[in-house]
Order: sequence, then C-alpha cells, then structure tokens
Amino acid sequence: MYCNTTIAIIVKSTSLDQYSKKIIENRLISLFSKKDNYNVVERTDLPAIITERQFQQSFAKNSPSNSFAGADQILICSILQNDNQYNINLKIEMVNSGIVLAAIDFFSDSNNNSIIDQITKNFYKLFT
Repeated sequence: MYCNTTIAIIVKSTSLDQYSKKIIENRLISLFSKKDNYNVVERTDLPAIITERQFQQSFAKNSPSNSFAGADQILICSILQNDNQYNINLKIEMVNSGIVLAAIDFFSDSNNNSIIDQITKNFYKLFT
C-alpha cells in the first residue's frame, strides 16, 4: 500500500542567523523531496502560521485539535552551539499526538558547509 505523508520542517537555533537557517531548511526540503512517501509543506514563517492556526481554532468549534496547516508530521532541526561545535538534533514528530517517530543527534564543526554535510550524511539514519 502506498502511503503519502505530509511533513513540515522547522530549523531552530539561537546561534545561527536567518540566512544560515534558510540554507539548512532548504537542504532538508531537498532531502525529503528525494525520499519516497513524503510531501513537504513549505512553512517559511512557522510562528505566524502557528498563531494564525490557534486564532482559527479558537473560533472554529469543529476544527480538529492540534492541526498544523495540513502537515501530518513535523521535522524539528535543533542546532545548539557547544564550544567550537554545533550539536544537531533531528526529530520527526506526529503533529496530532506529539509522538516522536525518530530522532538522531550528531555534531558538526561550526560552519554552514559542515552543518550541511553532517545533515546530509546523517539524514537517512532517521529511517533505519
């Protein structure tokens, strides 16, 4: 049976600028685009979308709880700086329940190229 999952992607980091986060988000979108059974929902401004969704739900009695603008799952990429390295966590969660389906942690040198290389190298470990 062919199953198509819709996923949204968010990159969280207090130490990276918006440009770097967008590069990482685009790489993750590219990787999911090559993965069977996944459709990526473009969500550039997630805080605005979440606020809008909460506003809509407060007035819609028949709206399903915890809906997230058409996504079944969300990939959260958290990047924390630790000395001269970044600790990167990739986590896939179900939107409706918050259940974590897969998660991996790894380290990267503190430059965009290294982050992209490490994400590319470790991405498929989420699915094994």
